[in-house]
Amino acid sequence: MGLGNTKIRELYETEYPTLFRIACASGLGRSFADDMVQESFQALLERRDDPKVAEHENLQGWLVVTLRNKIATAVSYTHLRAHE
Repeated sequence: MGLGNTKIRELYETEYPTLFRIACASGLGRSFADDMVQESFQALLERRDDPKVAEHENLQGWLVVTLRNKIATAVSYTHLRAHE
């Protein structure tokens, strides 16, 4: 069926602080951390109707993995751009 707005809002309210701390640990600043957390929730919204996501048994874990992947991609991209 998909994730409803209420469930996503609850996840945002409960998981944002933890995800923000994880992103801040990247050492790239609070603004970067906030952007990465927002992008992770955007990914959740975009996949809300995907049964693999909507029925995932650990959405908090899914968000953490998504966040870490987004940070790694952003850092990689920044590193590659710096060497052009």
